[in-house]
Amino acid sequence: MQGDPHVHSFYSSGDILKIDCPFSPETMVKVGKKKGLEWMCFTEHNVLRVKEAKEAGRKYGVNIIPGMEITLKTGRKFWFWDEQYHVILLGVEEEPSKSVRNDLEELYSWAKSRDYFIIAPHPFSVAGMKGKARFYADAVEVHNSQLSPLANLRAKIFCKKFDKIPIAGSDSHSVESLGNVLVEVDSSEGEDDILQAMKKGKLKIKKSKYDSFFQPYKTLREKYEINFNSAYNYLMRQNHFVRSFGLELLCSGINDRMRAKAFYSLAYLAWQTYDSFYHSSGLLEDLLF
Repeated sequence: MQGDPHVHSFYSSGDILKIDCPFSPETMVKVGKKKGLEWMCFTEHNVLRVKEAKEAGRKYGVNIIPGMEITLKTGRKFWFWDEQYHVILLGVEEEPSKSVRNDLEELYSWAKSRDYFIIAPHPFSVAGMKGKARFYADAVEVHNSQLSPLANLRAKIFCKKFDKIPIAGSDSHSVESLGNVLVEVDSSEGEDDILQAMKKGKLKIKKSKYDSFFQPYKTLREKYEINFNSAYNYLMRQNHFVRSFGLELLCSGINDRMRAKAFYSLAYLAWQTYDSFYHSSGLLEDLLF
């Protein structure tokens, strides 16, 4: 059976935007079914919400596996963003307490005692576990549709070096990204069977595509539309330069003006340049040491 282990809905929130995915669980399941998904893992940010997804799964004939993507903050800053790393738990039946989810070692012990499946998503991104995945993950996401090929290559090398289960995920925050990843598990139909097959590494990555150049721009526009008030209020609390610049981008982005696309293209290319340098040097270090 083929599916996607890393999917979000409007129950996922971000640090700035309250709704990090504009679509309901039912919409994600319905579209996922059309794109060939037979099972999906809903990994909402820091919250366990699967009731609607399971109802939709029964309606459309898709197996739904409950999960969470938990954020652990380091206390440092990455530009304007709180530096952090993420951990995915699958097969979750209860949320960890706040005290547990603030410490990776405690979270890992808590999850293992309940036989949850622990994945290091996008391990070499700015929100990745990096070397910590060696000690605190069962599986490593070796393909994430939103990352660069170099970042995913580092994950593949790391996964093989430390004998972790290789897995992939679309990390979809939009309906367009669904179907970019297909993970096939050696399992009969049933959520428990699918999860047990993943835990045993009885899976293969059947499809691993990347988001198109303008897909992140389209997803941002969808997020801006549904989060306009919270984004506006956030910007109004910033200094004059950030406020003026941010409001211009917010309004021009929602209205799909040419200058918003131009700025996005320049920012995207600048980020890809930085990303290539960062991961090239990291890849060299990984191979040497």
